[in-house]
Amino acid sequence: MSIKIKPPCLFVLLILLATAMTLYSAPSISYAHAPQRVVLTYQPGTNNLNVTVSHNHYAENHYIKKIEIRKNGKVVDEHHFGNQAKETFVYAVTVNAAPGDVLEAKATCNRFGSKSEKLTVSE
Repeated sequence: MSIKIKPPCLFVLLILLATAMTLYSAPSISYAHAPQRVVLTYQPGTNNLNVTVSHNHYAENHYIKKIEIRKNGKVVDEHHFGNQAKETFVYAVTVNAAPGDVLEAKATCNRFGSKSEKLTVSE
């Protein structure tokens, strides 16, 4: 007795097989994640912008690779990292900003994802 597979069933089987192979071939995405938090604090008197980044489960091959700073939509600073020393760290940069300026920081994981935060400079 032979089992005959009808064409619609064969199509579904092929789709399931292709999906399984795709997920199996990209396991690093399942173990990677974007930063959990980005917090900005700005000190107008000193023009210091502190970017506090939390990225859990970092490792030698899984870390924040870049922080990009924008002022009013234009890139004013970009820093690349080769590793991450601890789960939460602070990146400090000098940015000349006036009241009403919008500062934005974007932290990017070397494997997958990013997180941004904005701050409007007050009086």
